[in-house]
Amino acid sequence: MFYHHDITGAGLPVGTVSLTYDDGPGKDTIALARYLHDEGIRATFFVVGQHVLQSRNALGVLKGLGHLIGNHTYTHAGLVDLVASGGDPVAELTRTDQLIRSYVGETVYFRPPYGSWRSKGKLVLEGSGVSVVANILNSSGRFADYLGPIMWNVTGGDWGFWERAESVNGCLAGYVEEIERLQRGIVLMHDSSETPEFAARNQTFELTKRLVPELRQRGFRFVGLDAVPVVVQSVAAGLFAGPQ
Repeated sequence: MFYHHDITGAGLPVGTVSLTYDDGPGKDTIALARYLHDEGIRATFFVVGQHVLQSRNALGVLKGLGHLIGNHTYTHAGLVDLVASGGDPVAELTRTDQLIRSYVGETVYFRPPYGSWRSKGKLVLEGSGVSVVANILNSSGRFADYLGPIMWNVTGGDWGFWERAESVNGCLAGYVEEIERLQRGIVLMHDSSETPEFAARNQTFELTKRLVPELRQRGFRFVGLDAVPVVVQSVAAGLFAGPQ
């Protein structure tokens, strides 16, 4: 089921975070997955279909280590713009679904690239709106076991640090500050990039190796995405209760 509203970690208990990684598999994805497994952490990797083709053994390793694998489209397309230009979001998900199907569980998690889900020109309630993308995907009948859009509460903008070739230290500080401020949530990081140049600069593995002990020292615990409550709110609360 694809909802019109964002699914985030707002319903997690205080002091609880869920780590998620977008745009892989990348150069350090397997090492990152092994590190997290050794730390007893189940993360979620939202993979891009084109990148899966370049790292065919990664999905088996991720699954074997107990991590969750989610769909992040085939080409990393912004879905609102794709629909507006006459493109096919169903094909974007289907092509990646065919690659990951053997490695997912009963629920397949979906995160739209760039968080692109609703057109600001189609708002019907302040702070929320109908998602034409959700309507198209739900109407296709192909994704009955999907759950999305999985968004996030916390991001320290790791991709920007790697694009600017900046240090891990500054990036780490941003994540810690944001997590301390919110005290809970789904954390967004990136284990690769749609741009090969920036993918080569990626330091999210090193970031994670510093972030995990720092958060544990501050009393935080880690849960898998399947432990995140799906908060379904009513129209009166400013969000839709389900697909419209």
